[in-house]
Amino acid sequence: MVDTQGNLKCVTNGRVKNVNISDRQYFKNAISGNGLSVGYFQHDRSIQAPSVNFAYPIIDESNQLKGVLVSVIALNWWNIALNETKLPKGANAIIADSNGLILADYPSTPSNLGKKITNKNFLHSEKKLTVFKDDKGVNKVFHRAVIYKDLHNNNLDIYITLSTGEFIDHANAKFIKTIFAFFSAIIVIALIGKRLISNSIFKPIAELALASDILAKGNMPTHSIKPNSPELYSLYNRFENMAATRLHAEANLKSKHDELTGLLNALPDTYIKLNIKGEILKISGIISPLLATDNIQPKNLFEILPKQISELILAKAAKLKNLLTLEFKVNTQQGEVYFEARINHLAKTAECIILLRDINQRKINDNALHLASLVYNNSRESMAITDPNGIIYDVNPAFCKTTQYSKEEVTGNTTHILSSDKHTKEFYQQIWGSINSTGRWQGEVINCKKMASY
Repeated sequence: MVDTQGNLKCVTNGRVKNVNISDRQYFKNAISGNGLSVGYFQHDRSIQAPSVNFAYPIIDESNQLKGVLVSVIALNWWNIALNETKLPKGANAIIADSNGLILADYPSTPSNLGKKITNKNFLHSEKKLTVFKDDKGVNKVFHRAVIYKDLHNNNLDIYITLSTGEFIDHANAKFIKTIFAFFSAIIVIALIGKRLISNSIFKPIAELALASDILAKGNMPTHSIKPNSPELYSLYNRFENMAATRLHAEANLKSKHDELTGLLNALPDTYIKLNIKGEILKISGIISPLLATDNIQPKNLFEILPKQISELILAKAAKLKNLLTLEFKVNTQQGEVYFEARINHLAKTAECIILLRDINQRKINDNALHLASLVYNNSRESMAITDPNGIIYDVNPAFCKTTQYSKEEVTGNTTHILSSDKHTKEFYQQIWGSINSTGRWQGEVINCKKMASY
């Protein structure tokens, strides 16, 4: 450990105690930065041996420099450590500083320590990885890597060269063995596959073809002709059960058809299937007695509907591609009666389906609702529609004018928005109690407008 002036203050090992390192660049770099500083090859004055030194600044809590911690590593240690690594046969390695001076080499040559790199196998400009041939024509690979680099771009590098011939020969031999084993396996698999395919597919297919020929003649094959393969045997059983399955399906279809016909007959609507000429192919349901027909089973649309209406429906059906809903009225002794016709064209045929429905009551209800809406919207009395919990669904214009609230402001709120301090809680409970029990309440209430006026 040294002080800020470079004077040695504490040492764990060394022959010389009175040493000043203020002239060393690694010391200068350490006190000018905040990180580990790497030195160069040098003859250390403390241990009296070649070394490479590292320095790290000691900073107190107030960010003041108190000293520098210096680590002195003898090159002899570097050399021993490098040579104890298990590098491949024929490999060479060098560790060098930023000046290109050798700090350690493999195989160990102590006389090279501290000298410039002269072996051209390690001299490949700034390339980090390259393949080359040495003086003996042996293919080698060169790799250079940075072990550590400090903030001042001082670094320790390792250079490695390795012969590739032995690896290539070994890889080639292994590749040839792999190819031989692969083709041998292919031949064995092909022979086994041929036998399996013959027994599992070709022979069962031939047996299935023979069984199919016998079935085509209307005969059932004997058990000995049935395929041995489980898959093809299952397929054969499907052929054998095909007739029974089809009859069963047809019976189910007829049952569903009868069920649908019964449903259509039970509906209060009239179901008609007809062609573009108006000829009725099928009719189900109830024919309204208000329609002009004297025939229980009419043959033509004109026997059910007036001529003008029938011609309009057939004209629409001739051009129809999608579902169409048509409303019309028929003059009867009871007056005008409204009907609805839903027309659906059947794809790929010149036929269509018509569903006739009596909508006279719906029209009456719509008119009554429209009239009620007119009364509601044009009434001079304030009206509000709420749910059983008092949440407002809708209000009329008179309500907005009286309370000064817009429809959007009150919708979704309860009637409590209008409450004033003129009535007690029991008063409002009595109102809702009467509404819930009798369906009505009548009386006077003092409510509060939007601007808090009464």
